[in-house]
Amino acid sequence: MMIKEYTDAGKQAVIIAVNLAVSDIEEADKLAFHLITTALTLARQAVPAALVAYNQERVILTTTVTDPAQTLKQAMRVVRDIKPAEMTSRCLQPEAMGKLRRNMTRLRSATSEPAQRLLSILDFKQQAIEQVARNHIATAALSRAIQRVPPPALIVLISRMNHDAEALMVTIDKLERKGYSTLRVEEEARP
Repeated sequence: MMIKEYTDAGKQAVIIAVNLAVSDIEEADKLAFHLITTALTLARQAVPAALVAYNQERVILTTTVTDPAQTLKQAMRVVRDIKPAEMTSRCLQPEAMGKLRRNMTRLRSATSEPAQRLLSILDFKQQAIEQVARNHIATAALSRAIQRVPPPALIVLISRMNHDAEALMVTIDKLERKGYSTLRVEEEARP
């Protein structure tokens, strides 16, 4: 498993961030599998971990870095909170914040009126995405976790990227610039 490769490098602390919101029973099973497998892998490697779990309504659990066996027990308890919920379907992929920033940097050097209008639109888009992310439950959950686990640490994301996609893109981008590493475990939700 990829987690083993990341943690072998330095036995750094790990934050397991799990979005418990799923759209059906099949997704719930996959999410439970990924969560337990991740916690089990960390326990077998004796890597200390913190666990943060949230759904579309609230933060369910935030722990400090604990013994890996304890994290595994907490992960198994959190599995009970995985419940299918009504999800809005996505039409567009979530915005890659790094790519958006690079495009804006390129446009700043352009002097043409169309380029400046496009820059204005992209700036508005960035502000809107960041405003949504700032008020999102996923951002609050990760903020609580990083208060307890300073960098360098690995954040293992287990999410269907449904209600939390934009918030995670913005938050993870900021956390990576602060010295956290990230690893996505779950595939994206079906359209």
